[in-house]
Amino acid sequence: MTAAPASSDVSGDGSKIKINVWLTDPASWATNEADVAVSAAAEFNEAHPEYQIEIDNHDFRTMPAEVARAAEQGEQPDIAEYHYTVTRAAMDSLGRDRKPLYTPVERAVAGRTEILGEPVVLGDMVPAARDYFRYAGELVAMPRTASGLVLYSNMDLLAKAGVAEPPRTWREVSAACQALAKLPGGPPHGITWPNFYWIFLQSVAQQGGLIADRDNGRSGRAEKVDLASTEMMAYVTWWQRLHQDGHYLYTGKLLDFESCYAAFEEQRLAMFLSSSVDASHLLKRGERHGFTVKVSPMPYNDEVRFAGNMMGGFSLWLAAGLSQAKQDGALAFMQYLNRPRAAAEWARRHYRVPISRGRSTSWTGRAGTATTRTFAWPAPSSRRRTAHRRRSGRSSAGRPASWARSPPRCTTSWPTGPSREPGSPRRANGRSGSSTTTTRTATGLPAARPATLPSACSRCRSTTVSSAYPGNRASGPGPPRTRSCTPWASARGSATRCGSWSSPPRTARVSSRRCCPPTAW
Repeated sequence: MTAAPASSDVSGDGSKIKINVWLTDPASWATNEADVAVSAAAEFNEAHPEYQIEIDNHDFRTMPAEVARAAEQGEQPDIAEYHYTVTRAAMDSLGRDRKPLYTPVERAVAGRTEILGEPVVLGDMVPAARDYFRYAGELVAMPRTASGLVLYSNMDLLAKAGVAEPPRTWREVSAACQALAKLPGGPPHGITWPNFYWIFLQSVAQQGGLIADRDNGRSGRAEKVDLASTEMMAYVTWWQRLHQDGHYLYTGKLLDFESCYAAFEEQRLAMFLSSSVDASHLLKRGERHGFTVKVSPMPYNDEVRFAGNMMGGFSLWLAAGLSQAKQDGALAFMQYLNRPRAAAEWARRHYRVPISRGRSTSWTGRAGTATTRTFAWPAPSSRRRTAHRRRSGRSSAGRPASWARSPPRCTTSWPTGPSREPGSPRRANGRSGSSTTTTRTATGLPAARPATLPSACSRCRSTTVSSAYPGNRASGPGPPRTRSCTPWASARGSATRCGSWSSPPRTARVSSRRCCPPTAW
């Protein structure tokens, strides 16, 4: 039975339970589209007439301070949206009673599959985005959106310099810049990016490094920051060399996005590293000036093993101390706001990464617990696939082996053994946790039909791979392994099917990967 709402929970007309939601102001984003939360709140209020969702917008940079001031007066919001960089600040926030201001979302959900008739979508979220907000084995907040760093390339300039594809590694970036410098009448610089914190964090994470002690604050409160680590110095040295050689354009200001945008638009350089959200306007800038813009992953240090990229974005935090009725209403709205249709619309309007995928039927919660999910796509055939999430442990270097990485698209099987196959995901940067085995049943995948064999696999870039450094990601030394890749096509689109790895007997298990239709993810 749901508890009766407290008098302070009821709206002014005395008939509805009011829920105050503080979200980031759309005016501070790169796009000018309206927030889908406004229409979602209206729909939720209509579907649940006993509740009144009221949305208030705030600048994400000042949100923590504004919430703190409101909490001192006992007027904190019931749901607040925080930027991912202030996760620790949100966890440390206290109310007027000096108790934690927020309660973990997973604890409030308490294993339920639906709340007020709204399906719980936690189990349907992209694990790398969701589990970034997991602390001490518990999901403390619910992600609403995600983004990442990507490379924008002027393909017309690169083609003139003899570079056919955007560079994927630091070495390839340097080579592309050298080719551009030799181009008669070419741009004065090869590449730029704004001088701000995210580039440093990403570059260190890609190499498997940490910024702070205690697993970046994941296994305890961080007390020390190391800005002179091997990973940090490798990035800074490469960056400095690019600048000294005249390839990197430095505008002389911190966070100078506008000057970087202008330099890319005016073709004073060919490559620009920035947020994936900037695709909302950089592609249009290329169209206006008659050149093709291609988006590719952030280049990484190819001299060390690639560990993955960290995510950015925003998350929703649930206030502590709410009545049961108000808490359930807030939780139900959080699920409604993150339903697949809203996630897709959010991605379309704001060039964000959709978090919810629309394929989950159950959520059991904690890391280490098996979950079963059912997928449903409208097509005549079916296929079963099993996914093993990697066991988090310690690497041979003594650091946590579960650094940030978004799961590669269409990965269906990840190893649980002590070594890592190419393509197996890592959890959020500095993540520690136990292994999880997830079994998924897919129904309705389109039947494959023959397609022409390409010269190279679109994922691993080789039709047959045989070495300890296969295709796209280095898995470290080991016995030679091989993989044959074949294309396939369907009514939903074309994709490449990456065959199973084969190798001599060894301790580590071997991952089997197959690719899904592009529209399936």
